[in-house]
Amino acid sequence: MRIYFIILGLIWISVSLFAKEKFTSSYLDFSKDCKAETSDSEGDAPLVCKSIGKYSVKVNYSACFETVLVESKDQKEVIEFSNQPIGATDKRKMEWRFFKNQPVGIIYRMDVMKPTPNENCPEQRAGKEKLEIRGLGKFSDLSKSVSGKNANEKARKILDSFVVKRLE
Repeated sequence: MRIYFIILGLIWISVSLFAKEKFTSSYLDFSKDCKAETSDSEGDAPLVCKSIGKYSVKVNYSACFETVLVESKDQKEVIEFSNQPIGATDKRKMEWRFFKNQPVGIIYRMDVMKPTPNENCPEQRAGKEKLEIRGLGKFSDLSKSVSGKNANEKARKILDSFVVKRLE
């Protein structure tokens, strides 16, 4: 009888430990993981970053802004983050969230922008930041923003909860 309870206890411990899958993160560091692409056309060459799974990341430039573009290799999924001032990505990282070793979403810190009277550069930094949360693959309909205290934890919770609910 004692062996029965020992075996039952070991089974309960195993189920408890493995029943809940863990989310993990990986970070794309724009200053280390991206390189300027050579360009034959006029204009600034984009930064091309290391791929994460089936996704590529590129930073495109215009006269006043840079835009981060995340695209699946089959080009069926495209996430284009809003314009940011030139140099915004220089000190930033993009957090990739994984569930069962598959990328399920992105969390990316951005400047909040405000309008300016300058027609050539119609926006500038408002002095605040926000985290943009985007789902990937079958979670691609997730698109939220958070800011304020504990924004990183809030963003992860939003993304992770969305994934868990979708899988139920």
